[in-house]
Amino acid sequence: MLLKSERISVRDMQESDADFMLALLNSQGFINNVGDRQLRTTAQVVDKIKAAYTADYPNYGLYTVVDNQTNALIGTVSYLKREHLSHDDIGYAFLPQFFGKGYAFEATKLLLDYVISQGKTCVFAVVKPTNTPSIKLLEKLNFVYVGETLMPNETIPISKYQYTQNKI
Repeated sequence: MLLKSERISVRDMQESDADFMLALLNSQGFINNVGDRQLRTTAQVVDKIKAAYTADYPNYGLYTVVDNQTNALIGTVSYLKREHLSHDDIGYAFLPQFFGKGYAFEATKLLLDYVISQGKTCVFAVVKPTNTPSIKLLEKLNFVYVGETLMPNETIPISKYQYTQNKI
């Protein structure tokens, strides 16, 4: 997959993204808002990229967000099928130095527009209720709070938001 805007590109994740992913997965923002994935080496991340993050391409997976001007890897967006959710799930994570610059909104909108163009009419996003910046981003993308869900192997529910494409 390759999606582009003026500032960013969203592309398939590659094994060569492992050092970037190691930094992202172990950043404090990721640990606080998504969780600690217990991946501490580049080799562990390469294995995870192959076994999970890209295993369901082209339909589902994690995608790398690249700054078009610098070619820096700045974050990820994901489109996943989760067994416990009735609709597919969209998500995002960025390195802290790229927070508050509109990249997450831009990348998520690119991916959301793409999946809607492929015929999807409803998409979920899940977020910790304390993650106010992500909630604001979802609301800006016209996601609506629809309740809580319990993620597998978790004990505390998180908020579930839904985007519905209105067909005219």
